[in-house]
Amino acid sequence: MEDQIGVQMDYEAEQSRKLLLPKLFRVWKTLHKMMEDRGYTIDIEEQNYSQMTFQEWFDKYNNSNNKLSFNGIFAKKIEENVSRLYYQYISGTKLTANDISLFFSQMKEGQCESGIIIISGQLSPQAKQKLEDINVELQVECFNISELMVNITEHDYVPKHLLLSHDEKKKLLKRYKIKENQLPKILRTDPVAKYLGLKKGDVVKIIRDSETAGKYVTYRITV
Repeated sequence: MEDQIGVQMDYEAEQSRKLLLPKLFRVWKTLHKMMEDRGYTIDIEEQNYSQMTFQEWFDKYNNSNNKLSFNGIFAKKIEENVSRLYYQYISGTKLTANDISLFFSQMKEGQCESGIIIISGQLSPQAKQKLEDINVELQVECFNISELMVNITEHDYVPKHLLLSHDEKKKLLKRYKIKENQLPKILRTDPVAKYLGLKKGDVVKIIRDSETAGKYVTYRITV
């Protein structure tokens, strides 16, 4: 009887895994497009990520223990410096403080200033606290796979959002003779703000289609 229960549990676990894999493939593709939109350079082996088939992706990231995991480093040039971001998909139903500590160690080993954790489960209370502690020193974002299965910026009803540079922001405030707190707000928790990795004080230019003017432009500051 116990053997039958064990076999049934193994079967259910394998079926759940098979259902999860196509979702993770879509998440992986959205992640790469998201980092490209943020100005990061894609690893040369993955520059054709949009054309990669599911089987090619699976063969690359499925390890010898039949456990799928993907991670890597993105980089972008900011003036004379290079900013590096470490990302990793961490499986499991609940992320622990130890998982966060290990991720942080891998970030430091890769000399990364920021990171992205992708999970399919939940954060334990201890993991949430550990993440808050790390974010005092570095910026680490956490996405559930449900947030990345679809690229929200490609939705017909989502207008184009463009992050202004520091100089562009200064020119905007000077042109309209306003202060930062006079700009309309966008929350950091807004799905597009999260997709772009907006920080407090960042200003985005939002371009909407207009039947009368062709294009309608507004600006919002991140809070």
